[in-house]
Amino acid sequence: MENILRNLPLNIREELKNIGNLNQVTEIRLRVGRKLCIYYGVDEVNLSYIVSREDLIVILKNVSSNSIYSVQQDINNGFVTLEGGHRIGVVGEVVLKDEKIGNIKNISSMNIRIARQHIGISDKILTSILIEGDIQNTIILSPPLCGKTTLLRDLIRNISNRGKNVCVIDERAEIAPMSQCKCVLDIGERTDVISGCIKDLGMRMAVRSMAPDVVAVDEIGTKGDAEALKYLARSGVKFLATIHGNSPKDIMNSDISSLVENGYVSRIIQLSRKNGIGTIEQIYTDIESIIRP
Repeated sequence: MENILRNLPLNIREELKNIGNLNQVTEIRLRVGRKLCIYYGVDEVNLSYIVSREDLIVILKNVSSNSIYSVQQDINNGFVTLEGGHRIGVVGEVVLKDEKIGNIKNISSMNIRIARQHIGISDKILTSILIEGDIQNTIILSPPLCGKTTLLRDLIRNISNRGKNVCVIDERAEIAPMSQCKCVLDIGERTDVISGCIKDLGMRMAVRSMAPDVVAVDEIGTKGDAEALKYLARSGVKFLATIHGNSPKDIMNSDISSLVENGYVSRIIQLSRKNGIGTIEQIYTDIESIIRP
């Protein structure tokens, strides 16, 4: 939490210090002209402080060491990642260039999502994924803010500590944030990290460079991701991946549907927020029933 506080304007820092235990905060939402809003899990609390445009500018200057231009590409992608895996989502006036986002200016809102490690949350599902020492190719599925990345990180730790060489493809520095060549979170004894690399390229690089037993990747969704995951499977490498969606039907309607249709996926774990963040809604083991219900 300290990484986040030091990047906030002083007046917002003082406001947050008055709310009590910050260790339970999961999001801080800032909208120009609106009340500062924080979340404890799914519970929303609106504070009296009114967010200004200057507050958002100060945050951008702080996270970029007074060089907003240096994080402009991250802003254009919709978020900036802080040390520790925390993500600052940004939105505002979009400037299109060749039908792509060329710039986001006049930023009007920010969503600071606080990354936390929850050691042991994957223990209860490990027996569904690690069968007689063999990892099952697994996709973790849920809408945003249901704990996909947190569960994936703990699975990585668990599997790594059980003797598997794991390679993490961490395009946005959220799964395994690095500092001084070391991960600041516990990702296990046998885990290697490829940071800042496009997912499909990183997956292929992992096979060539590290000969992993398992590759872990967050938020797949493109045809390129699907082809790279197939490449892993054909190379004898297992995979753990997450994807946005409300049900397996969303996977079948996406660009990675061929992964499921062609038998590359053995497990789908569906999460929700029904009983708090990280609720395991269902573990699908009969993948054939998803393809042909």
